[in-house]
Amino acid sequence: MVYNYVINDRIRVSLYSEVDIIKKFMCLGTIFLAIALLLATAIIFTGCGAAQADDGVHDITWSFLTYAEPDFQAEVKGSYDPQPVNIIQMNDDGWAQISTYNGEWWTYLTENKRYLPRNTMVYDDKLGSPIFRIEPQVVTILEQDEEWIQISTYLGEKWVNLLSRSILPEDRVIAFTFDDGPSMHTERLLDELAERNVVATFFVLGTQVTRYPELTARIARDGHEIGSHSYGHPLFTRLTAARIRDEINRSHDAIYQATGVTPTLFRPPYGGQNATVRSVAAEFGLPLILWSVDTRDWETQNATAILSHFVNDNGVKVQNGDIVLMHDVYASTIDAAVKAIDLLLEEGFIFVTVSELLINRYGALAPGNVYRR
Repeated sequence: MVYNYVINDRIRVSLYSEVDIIKKFMCLGTIFLAIALLLATAIIFTGCGAAQADDGVHDITWSFLTYAEPDFQAEVKGSYDPQPVNIIQMNDDGWAQISTYNGEWWTYLTENKRYLPRNTMVYDDKLGSPIFRIEPQVVTILEQDEEWIQISTYLGEKWVNLLSRSILPEDRVIAFTFDDGPSMHTERLLDELAERNVVATFFVLGTQVTRYPELTARIARDGHEIGSHSYGHPLFTRLTAARIRDEINRSHDAIYQATGVTPTLFRPPYGGQNATVRSVAAEFGLPLILWSVDTRDWETQNATAILSHFVNDNGVKVQNGDIVLMHDVYASTIDAAVKAIDLLLEEGFIFVTVSELLINRYGALAPGNVYRR
């Protein structure tokens, strides 16, 4: 499974939290290279004797090691400061392959780690109100039950409700959606989104996924949501139920081959839907996602015209809870989307995926139902 995580001063993450692991591997020959690398980042380990005297927890939150292979005896490739990284894959032994600026290497995650998605709420205790929100990251679990986990933060030991929603009532949220891709312009869009730590939902075409499988994989790897937009973009209201099933199946197969993810959302081409379309979507367990703001970017292909759907001389036009329709197949759309994101961030909007927005508003989404905002 693919994850994104951030290690920062909001949540203290210890990648080596078990003293037995430290004792076992600090004495190996490769540790000399590790010590040299750690000294270079001003983190000093004093050797096996210090590990024997440890109090039971060895916290190296502010640096983590990478290896050439998923093995503590493998070549040490680097010592990294806290930073956003992409987890490419994880194995059953607690190793994660990550993408770094100088290649793909392995680092170790112990069994008491859990990935928390963007905007997860943190509580003082199981009865209180949430006190802050975190960025996506892997955290160390101190205690857990079916509903709650206790984690260590810079404010002390706090709690996370695994069943709680990630949006506060006072939050102003918006979901940007991009249809018909991926395309030659999608990579630039992903770079801009990553730079701003913003998520979006991509309703992709099976034909384009087949053409750009690596780009599709990056969409998922970067933490964005992927929905189906059919395989070849026909108008579904003119198709038989059998043809609709074939379009959805082919689209799902292409997306799964590229990402390992099966979509849980469906946007019919042109927004075309009727009783037959809704019925077949329900067979696949898919809600139909339309939009509340149509930028008509396909029609104008002009960044200024597209941006006018977000702001005008009187201020921001979009509203809390809007789902915005765009297409990541035009350079002008990318230009306008980036400007709109910067303006809305300044206005205090929080960018969420379609699922985050709708589940927060309605709870579980009903297959075959149509949602616009």
